[in-house]
Amino acid sequence: MKVEIKFNAVEKVGIKTKLDEEKKELIGTITVEGLINPSQVARLLNLQKTGAPLFMLIGSDQAMMDLSVEPMREKEPVAAGVTPSDE
Repeated sequence: MKVEIKFNAVEKVGIKTKLDEEKKELIGTITVEGLINPSQVARLLNLQKTGAPLFMLIGSDQAMMDLSVEPMREKEPVAAGVTPSDE
């Protein structure tokens, strides 16, 4: 069963990262300040108490700053004496 915890509005987000030398993993700590219904807090505390595996997804209705990643292809070699427009 899928459970979602929703902040009604996010005012501030803080992010700290550190490298776990032993595991060779980047560890992130995210702090959020915003409007949340007390029932959502109770739901999160209950999930932590049960030890359920958690994941986090952060979204925005206005994601103009998202990066677009496109694969780059190397250009095919062109035969001597042939211009790309001749093909």
